[in-house]
Amino acid sequence: NEQLSISNDFTIFPNPAKSTVSLNINFLVGKGNIVIADVYGKQVKSQPLSLGTNTINIANLSKGIYFVSIITSDGKTTKKLVVE
Repeated sequence: NEQLSISNDFTIFPNPAKSTVSLNINFLVGKGNIVIADVYGKQVKSQPLSLGTNTINIANLSKGIYFVSIITSDGKTTKKLVVE
């Protein structure tokens, strides 16, 4: 459903990132979670999602490629994050 993907759209910056990354979401109904997984699909971080800018501490993550997902009642949207 195209409408759901729009409501779940978010931006991540900076990308690549080193110690913290900001995730910005402009639309949120109900509750949501931010989940970061490595390339093997293993969850390495999770925190509640709030409307606006969410700051995620990634200082403990190894360099590499990760997948940042937001999971809400509207579904799940995933974007790639590079940690350097």
